Amino acid sequence: MESYKFNFTDIQRNKLPKILVPTRWVENLRNQVVFNLENDFQLQIRRMESDDIDQVMKLEEQIFPSPWSAESFSYRLEEKNFNMSIVGLSDNRIIAYAVSYVVFDEFHFSNIAVEKRFRGKKIGETLLWLSLQIGVEYNCSFVQLEVRESNRQAIRLYEKYGFKKTGLRKNYYARENEDALLMSKEINWEIPYGMV
Repeated sequence: MESYKFNFTDIQRNKLPKILVPTRWVENLRNQVVFNLENDFQLQIRRMESDDIDQVMKLEEQIFPSPWSAESFSYRLEEKNFNMSIVGLSDNRIIAYAVSYVVFDEFHFSNIAVEKRFRGKKIGETLLWLSLQIGVEYNCSFVQLEVRESNRQAIRLYEKYGFKKTGLRKNYYARENEDALLMSKEINWEIPYGMV
C-alpha cells in the first residue's frame, strides 16, 4: 500500500512540503497517510471502510456510555457521497476514528474517539485537523459539532481550532441526562498548504 508521510508539528508550523497541494488529502486517504507525532509515534490514517466496523465498535463501546450501533456506522459508510469518516491506526490496528459527513456546504462531525491508552499523543487533534482539510476540499464553508458539556478537554481542543459555542442541545445525551454544546466555525484556506 502506497503511503504519504508528514510530520504533524511541521504542519502546525505551516512547513508542509510544497509538493502537497490542498486538494489531495481525500485522494491520498484512499491509500494511507502517515503522520509522525510526538515521541516518534506514527499514526496511519485512511478512509473508514465497512470491514473496520468490528474494530470501531470495540472502541466505541469502551469509550462512550451510549455507543452507536454497528448499523449506525454501516449507514454512514454506505453514503459514500457524503461520508468522510477516517480511522487512525498503529501497527495496522485501529486506535482512533473520526466520523464526519458533508451536507451541501456544511461539514458535520458526529464522533471523534481515541483509545484511552493512546491519548495525549495528539491523535485526536490530528484527526480533527485532517477532517477539516477534507471539509475544505469539498468546498464546505461551515463546520459544526455537538460535544458533551462536561468534556472540557474536547471543548478546549475545538476552541484551539477556532470553534465557538453557538448553542445548547438540552438532554442531547438522554441516557446520561447531559446537555450538548453546539460548536461551529467557518472554514477556508487561511494559510496555504492546509491550515484552517
